[in-house]
Amino acid sequence: MSSPWAVLALWLFAFLPWVNGQNTIYWTDSLAGRLQRSSADGAYIQTLLERPQLGSPGALAINPGVRLYIGDGTRIFQAELDGKNPETFFSTGTTAVTAIVVGPDGKIYWTDISGMVNRANADKTGVETWISKPRVNAPGAL
Repeated sequence: MSSPWAVLALWLFAFLPWVNGQNTIYWTDSLAGRLQRSSADGAYIQTLLERPQLGSPGALAINPGVRLYIGDGTRIFQAELDGKNPETFFSTGTTAVTAIVVGPDGKIYWTDISGMVNRANADKTGVETWISKPRVNAPGAL
């Protein structure tokens, strides 16, 4: 059986170059506490954010040409594509963020370990629970 991190890594390498549109691959390293990117050929690796700004980043979403969204424990950070100007997009308080995606409507969607799928506008307004138990039990990837 595959590790969830291995599946995530395969997903990142398979889809993010297309999503980003700049032939760049982004990934999080939760053990080292880093957000990194590389050219698609792997020749150039750049660390964009690291500790103490990030703790143990996991989930990652890209709004092409606009922003990155990084799940780090109970917080979602947003930053420019080069890692500059990081700031908290949303804090769940106590519930760990497990996945993030930018929806076709431009809203930011995320799941957490409490069994909810939440969403907000990219300007941080309109935060709401989109789907919750019993309609969904334990959402994972989006």
